Amino acid sequence: MWKVYRKGYPEDTLADVYTFNDRDIMDDFLHDLINGVIKFSIKQGYIKNSANAIKRERDYEESLITIVAKRDHEDWSREKITTREKEFWKVEEVPQ
Repeated sequence: MWKVYRKGYPEDTLADVYTFNDRDIMDDFLHDLINGVIKFSIKQGYIKNSANAIKRERDYEESLITIVAKRDHEDWSREKITTREKEFWKVEEVPQ
């Protein structure tokens, strides 16, 4: 199992939390999430459609993400963290 914590900005005290049982689904979700932010930023004119600007934006978005892998013997049931919780168990459940 993997937990993905994504902050809205570096100083954010809350994080969106996504849980995954499948690594490939998690990778696809993160790829789509980051690319969606980049496309939106280009469309809105926040960044230029250049390789350097896109790389900087991708690096920034990746810096907001923390991935934690759970080992079989670990129990996360008592984990205390202030989050906005979202669960994605299947690709179909990921919003477009």
